[in-house]
Amino acid sequence: MVVAAVRTIAEAAHAVPTESDSAMRSTPMNRASHGGQAIVEFLIGLVAVLTLLAGLFQIASLIATHTRTMAEARRQAALLAVQETDPGILLSGASYIRDWQPGRDGKPYTRDDTFTPADAIAFHHIMVERAVPAPSAWEILNQTRNHPLGSLHGAPNPCRFFGLIRGSDHKTVPLVPAAQNLFYRANAIEVRSDVWMTWTKGLY
Repeated sequence: MVVAAVRTIAEAAHAVPTESDSAMRSTPMNRASHGGQAIVEFLIGLVAVLTLLAGLFQIASLIATHTRTMAEARRQAALLAVQETDPGILLSGASYIRDWQPGRDGKPYTRDDTFTPADAIAFHHIMVERAVPAPSAWEILNQTRNHPLGSLHGAPNPCRFFGLIRGSDHKTVPLVPAAQNLFYRANAIEVRSDVWMTWTKGLY
């Protein structure tokens, strides 16, 4: 009788569903749920990685283009710097600046800035005339042959006496669609480089 009771208890224990049995019965549904979640996570990660790669590609393209424009601008300026003839005519159309206003980015001396224009007359009154301690000193300087200040004081276009020449180059970099939609709403970015050098008058 005791043996029969033990056997009955053992059979009852086997009949009770365990946690492992429940887990095994629910495995197909859980696998489907986890599979769908994994696909969503993979797609989100893939989009993030592709966006990062597009940004890196665009930055690398801009840096490479800037390097090429700088090299070309330096080449032009170097050729002009060693020529025998006076390159002052290159500065004959230079703009005189009275004041500078930062643009929308709030940073001075960037692409979107604006300036208040001046002219050669204002340059004479504000800069050149104050280069001597008294107005009478100009009589002495004007009598001195080939004096830089005397030549500057009597020049109608003083910027040509600065001895500066400029090389310039620009290129257009197309933007990939990802960069257009996320970073910069334009089809392309223009990269411009300007290099100023001193005219060496053919010394080198």
